[in-house]
This record gives sequence, structure tokens and C-alpha cells, in this order.
Amino acid sequence: MMLSFAMRRRAASTPASWIRRPAFFQIPPQVTAFALGLTVLVIQLTDHFLRTGIWFGPVYLLAIAIAALLVNTSFAIGLGLTILLCNAWAQNQYISWQRLLTPELDFVVRFSSVMIIILMLGLARKAFENEWNRARIDSLTGALNRQAFFELARVVSRRCEPAVLIYADLDGLKCINDALGHESGDESLRGFADRVRGAIRKNDIFARIGGDEFVILLRVKNAASARIAANRLDSALNHARSNDQMSCSMGVLFLPNGVHMIDAELKKADVLMYTAKNKHIGFVMASLPTSDQTESCPYAIDSTIPLVDRKVPFRSQERRDQSGSHTD
Repeated sequence: MMLSFAMRRRAASTPASWIRRPAFFQIPPQVTAFALGLTVLVIQLTDHFLRTGIWFGPVYLLAIAIAALLVNTSFAIGLGLTILLCNAWAQNQYISWQRLLTPELDFVVRFSSVMIIILMLGLARKAFENEWNRARIDSLTGALNRQAFFELARVVSRRCEPAVLIYADLDGLKCINDALGHESGDESLRGFADRVRGAIRKNDIFARIGGDEFVILLRVKNAASARIAANRLDSALNHARSNDQMSCSMGVLFLPNGVHMIDAELKKADVLMYTAKNKHIGFVMASLPTSDQTESCPYAIDSTIPLVDRKVPFRSQERRDQSGSHTD
């Protein structure tokens, strides 16, 4: 199934749209268009004033083909039409009025040939974009898939900037699939993905890595801003939801400065997520050890609000412990 226009546009607005593309596809289209236009202009002026007698047809054809493949079809058509008109005007200067029919037919043949080449290359470019997106975008939710997440996460981790890794697991997807059917489950997944996108920035990484498992990687300034981001997501996904929307359990891992091993860190965030699920709270947060620490340092969970429609034995136990401490 082909990706929808909205999903292609969403993918193009994220940094992931350039992961592992061939080098020539990473050149900005504006730069390519300017270079091609300048090249054609120089050739036209040289041929007109110096009258070299050189046949530049293959060079023009190559420029049009590059424009169709690396810029867009409209620019390629405009460039090709400009070249044909300029050449027709130059030829008419040396042809008598009695032979005007010949250049007209010549123009039609050239124009038709150029249009066919442009359309073929334009279709090839679209096919490449569609296949690239299908290989890295989850067709159901529009989020990145597992492959794209690891490709982009490794690039981000090499920047040595503080970040927060969030492993989210939906609650009750199997029950919805069994009771209401997979279409309802798919709709719930799409709704969850939309809520996540509404709570994060455009350049944050959001991926679906399993049936009901999602990962979010956000760049932050420090541990305090990481906690703010976690609370914001918990509020949007668990406390501001309607009754027909699924809640989630999240493992939140703060990554301080330094190069990180995303595979190992994802496993730690997964452990934190299961801790949150077992304790029936929205999220559990911890920090990776710094150079002077030997193990992860869990944050206090006093600001993690339990979900209203869940049993909360952990919070109840916490209150009993607090009341007991007052009596001692």
C-alpha cells in the first residue's frame, strides 16, 4: 500500500528524511537548480557570441535529466522549454522565412522527446522516495519504524548532547483487539501516535518499534528539563485522554553528556517501563551513570501521578510507609 500524502509530508519534515540517502540526494534542490541554470546560461552565451559550432545537445539533455531527478519535474520542464526556445530563436536568425515550417517541426520533435525523458525520470524519483519512505515509516501510525529509529538515534547519540529516552508501552491493546476487532485497535494506535506528536517537537524522534511499543528520543538541556518533558508526555498521554483512549506505561531514561550505546540504553528504558507497568504508575524515571557513578540513579517518583482508572498499590504502600514514619 502506498503511503498517504500526509505521511510523506510528515516524514519529509523530520531529520529522518535524509537518513542514508545517496550523497547526491542530500544536495539541497535549490543549490542543484542554481548550478544547472547557471551552467545552461553560460553555454547559451558562449554558443551565441563565439559561435563555436559545438553540438551541446547531449549537455542540455544531461542538465534536464539531472533537474528531473534531483530538483523536481516542474523545474525540469521549465529548463527544457527555455533551452528549446533559445535554440529555436538562434536558429531562426540564420534561416529564411520560407523555411519556418522546418524549425517548427524540429521544435515539436525535440520538445516531445524532452518531455518523455522528464516524465520518466520524474516517475523514477517519486518511486525512489516512496520506497525509501516505506522502508522507514510505519504505514499505520506515520511514526518512524525500528530500522529508522536506530539509524537516526545513532547519529544523534554521536553529538554527545543531553537527551531523554522514553520507552512507552500501551495498556490494553490486546483486549481492544479481542473485544472490538483489529480495526479498533489500529484506530487506537493512530490516536496514540497523534497525541504523542502533539506533545513533542518536530525534530524529536518518535518511532514504533513493536506492536504496541513506541520510543521517543528528545534532546534536553539537563535532568530538570528531562523531568519536565516526561511529565508533559505523561499528562498528555495518560491524564488528558478521553475514556476511549488507551493509557501507557513509560520508562524514562535521562542520558547525560557523552557518547551513548543506544541498544543498551533502550534495554534499560525497557526495564524502567516494566517497573512503571508493575507499579501501575504513569512512568518511572532514572538517569544513566556519569563518569563518577557506577550504576543508574533513580529519581524520586513523588511527582509521578497514578492513573485514575488503575489500581495503585504502589502509591498506597507509599502512603502507609509515610504514615508509619510519623508514628515512630
